[in-house]
Amino acid sequence: MSKIYAPVLIPTLNRVEHFQRCLESLAKNHGAEHTDIYISVDYPPSEKYVAGNKRIIEYLKTCRALERFRSATIFYQDHNLGSTGNTLYLQNRIKEKYECYIFTEDDNEFSVWFLEYINCGLMAFKDHPYVISIHGFKDTDWIFDEGVPVTGAKLFAGYGYGAWYSAKEKWDRDIQRFLLDRKRLYPKNIAKLFASNRYLFAMYISSLICSDSGLFWNSENQLALVDTVKSIYMSFTDYYCIVPDKSKVRNWGNDGSGANMLRNTDINPLTKWRIEEDKPVEYDPAEVKYISENDKLAEKYLSQIIGIKALCVSIIRYVLLLFLGLDRERYLRVKKRIRKIAHMCKRNK
Repeated sequence: MSKIYAPVLIPTLNRVEHFQRCLESLAKNHGAEHTDIYISVDYPPSEKYVAGNKRIIEYLKTCRALERFRSATIFYQDHNLGSTGNTLYLQNRIKEKYECYIFTEDDNEFSVWFLEYINCGLMAFKDHPYVISIHGFKDTDWIFDEGVPVTGAKLFAGYGYGAWYSAKEKWDRDIQRFLLDRKRLYPKNIAKLFASNRYLFAMYISSLICSDSGLFWNSENQLALVDTVKSIYMSFTDYYCIVPDKSKVRNWGNDGSGANMLRNTDINPLTKWRIEEDKPVEYDPAEVKYISENDKLAEKYLSQIIGIKALCVSIIRYVLLLFLGLDRERYLRVKKRIRKIAHMCKRNK
């Protein structure tokens, strides 16, 4: 079977230093000369982003790194799409030409073997019924078996991954219905999620079911398929993503410049996330071990991000949801009414 090189999709807006590092590390990859790259420069949503956006545009005009790819196609948006919309724009523009794709945000830096690793994985797991994506990133906190080249995991980290359009269409079709199915919200099912991963449990109840946060919901009141949403979906189902034992990606988004990551100056990406520069070890899909949960990671996130207070609030919200007949829309109407009353009471003090 001849190797197929998936196209690389990069949505960007105004982070020129991150974007330059991302693009030039990809250009140094083995296989870049066989790879088509697609970039979408979003329109700035406010004056705050205009200067950085202009720098991105100027950089692309004279970017020599683009010459190292088989082809480079750049789209310049005339209105703001947002990070999710810009990603969907790229995915939809090329889906008729390719059966798979490689996605990265503009704040990732890659090993020279990233493209080869992802493309080999896309070929090896193409017909696997329970694998939905191939990932290049491994967080140092993830606990996997030592010396195993790749592992099947239920933690979706979108810092550079490859996927098939057939799997993406399944996400688009199934996740909305699946995660918001009233039968899925019964206490027995919720208890299973709580037992396997309390971090995802809290996110599911507080942010997906009981919240209208813009990170998880779009203007059409549909779930945005961000990493957490996909992880929750996999926790309820038999699906996995493939993760390497040695990371092929380093992320620089901890500076708080992006839409999906909080600022964390305690992290030094150079020392926190080491990327593999040696050629990856070949792996056999038949020998891949699948791990359903990662309790240590969940406990760490629970203590650092959510905390016991927020967890209790999530449980209270879920109890209220049960009282209202598992009707999220009704819950949101009640919550809005409570907020309005609280605001009026505060104003009349």
